[in-house]
Amino acid sequence: MRTLIVTSSLLLSLFVLASTVSAQDSTDEDLRESSGRDSQYGTIDLDLSEEREKSSYSDVQNATISAFNQLRTTARTLAEAGSASVPPLADDMLSYLTAVYLYCAVHNGTCPLVLEAILEVDIMNAKLAGSATCPNMKRFWNAWVASDMEERHKFLVKTSHINTYSEFNTKTRPKFLRCEETVKQEISGPGSGQGFFRDRYRAGAPKEKIFDRMHSLLLQIQEKIPNVFVATGSQPPLPKEQQRATKPKGSGAVRRSAPRR
Repeated sequence: MRTLIVTSSLLLSLFVLASTVSAQDSTDEDLRESSGRDSQYGTIDLDLSEEREKSSYSDVQNATISAFNQLRTTARTLAEAGSASVPPLADDMLSYLTAVYLYCAVHNGTCPLVLEAILEVDIMNAKLAGSATCPNMKRFWNAWVASDMEERHKFLVKTSHINTYSEFNTKTRPKFLRCEETVKQEISGPGSGQGFFRDRYRAGAPKEKIFDRMHSLLLQIQEKIPNVFVATGSQPPLPKEQQRATKPKGSGAVRRSAPRR
């Protein structure tokens, strides 16, 4: 009788394993098929082969808070015709910000501040470099998709926020998805770099407050939420070795449709 029970358990385990492999194959096929379709909001090129160095949650959280605190100073320096460099946000920081964005959006219906702050970093760099690019915003969306935050957001959105959520995704979010077009519009027009930064980040200007508000939000999250990934039931993108094990064979990159409503 004991032998029969062990055999049955083994058969059940093999059946579950086969089902899991089959489901993964279907997921991979969906990802391959999606590479040929563009969302109405644009597309995101998600490179699953990129290596990521994993740091502790508190280290990444502190580094992100420090980065936006420094950006407050950088904006004021540029407004005063000073020189400054704007380093890119690290991948781990952007991954952390996807969880912050999800938590904030779920509890408030929308959370444009996080997107505005990330895009503002790109606008700063674009004006300094004279090139309309948005690498931080693109990498944020890559991390968002890699962690399946879009599906989790759909699942967690509150009934009272559905209309706000849908309207934001339709009318406002596209400018953050099509970020290069947005950056180009923001940095175009007459005026030198000094005049641009002076007007944009002068004391009391709306854009001057973005990094202050973002820094405050991150401090509140740190104070009130032990782990924002746990609070949203989400997780950072998979480590490199797991990404390699689950990506479609024969391809170093997966092209997924951009987040949809």
